[in-house]
Amino acid sequence: MHSLPQWRTATVVCAALSSHMTSHVRVCSLARIAAREFVPNCASVCCFGRRLQFQGRGGGGGGGVTGCGAVDRFAPRASTEGVAAMASIATVQVETEPDSDVTFAVGCRVSSSSFLLAPQDKPVRKKVAPGPGYGQTKLGRPTTGELEVGGFSIEGVSVGGQETCVMLPALKVAFDSGRCPGRIIDMDYVFITHAHMDHIGGLTMYIASRGLKKKKVPTVIVPKCIKATVEKLLAVQRELDESPLPVNLIGMDIGEEFDLGKGLIVKAFKTYHVVPSQGYVIYTVKQKLKAEHVGLPGKEIKALRESGVEVSETVRISEVAFTGDTTSGFFLDEANEDVLHAKLLIMESTFLDDSTSVEDANKYGHMHLFEVLAHADKFKNKDILFIHFSARYQQEDICKAIENIPAPLQGRVHALTEGF
Repeated sequence: MHSLPQWRTATVVCAALSSHMTSHVRVCSLARIAAREFVPNCASVCCFGRRLQFQGRGGGGGGGVTGCGAVDRFAPRASTEGVAAMASIATVQVETEPDSDVTFAVGCRVSSSSFLLAPQDKPVRKKVAPGPGYGQTKLGRPTTGELEVGGFSIEGVSVGGQETCVMLPALKVAFDSGRCPGRIIDMDYVFITHAHMDHIGGLTMYIASRGLKKKKVPTVIVPKCIKATVEKLLAVQRELDESPLPVNLIGMDIGEEFDLGKGLIVKAFKTYHVVPSQGYVIYTVKQKLKAEHVGLPGKEIKALRESGVEVSETVRISEVAFTGDTTSGFFLDEANEDVLHAKLLIMESTFLDDSTSVEDANKYGHMHLFEVLAHADKFKNKDILFIHFSARYQQEDICKAIENIPAPLQGRVHALTEGF
């Protein structure tokens, strides 16, 4: 313990443990340092990014106490138990009344937070085999969780009202920009479902970061009805930032398509939210021999082709569909049949239990798990990934709800719980 009268500098060491050897931890309110140990008579402490602030009452003299400081980045240190010990040093300056003493604790407690003090370049991979339950690596934002479902590699973060960005790294495609998690910078295409801030808020940062890293100009697809407004947003940001923010901005209407190349087509489909919205389905496009020619010798097929007969036909297979925010109207819409047959359906399921009614969920343009269960027979997808859970839930609540899903969806539903 150190006694610090008037303006003095103290060092506070903060430590925490993580279950992943290579991961970093983030600190919530760098302290909830035990107030009684930190400043006599109960002080409050907050951490804003890398700056530490606190205030409270002084020692016996009762003088006022304020302070601020800088937090150094964490350094991992492997322990014999197979966990990584993280430590940070905060150098703090304190101002007290002339006759007051302030006592600091050398140690403090650490809990989870939305502030990342030690950036991590790559998320830890944890493969999730298709089957019952859920799975992914729990990492701190702005890093993203990574999982595999039905043969698709997926990265992202999705918390209702806070942030949604789901990526398919193999295709360099992201759905929604969230608050611009670091991994999105490597995605060449971003498909925006609607203009709520938790889905589009990081868009200008994404564009600026691509330019800063000298990556090729990104392509951003937005609902056609909001394209002009997004252009205004970009114009304002260009003026403020005094930078070009190069981007290929495309407005896409429901039913329209975008060619990703390499035999991949993206089509916009109708969703039902409280603001204009749309989802996206990715198809593979292949040439397939017509049924009447199947089984014929190769020479005969060649002869038919040379005589001008069309022996093949174009076939589309819906691979991945992403809903964004929507009510159950999307799966009741007959025009969205391809979405319900996609190999992987990534869909919102904001509410999971009877703490919120189906009616209230729909009122705010969202879906309830109860609706999905009531119409389970409509979903022909091999796998379904639920996202966008309400922030009211804990990770255990989500996992329990997924594990209890009955047939015919049992074993086909997974959950992206990054952020919980």
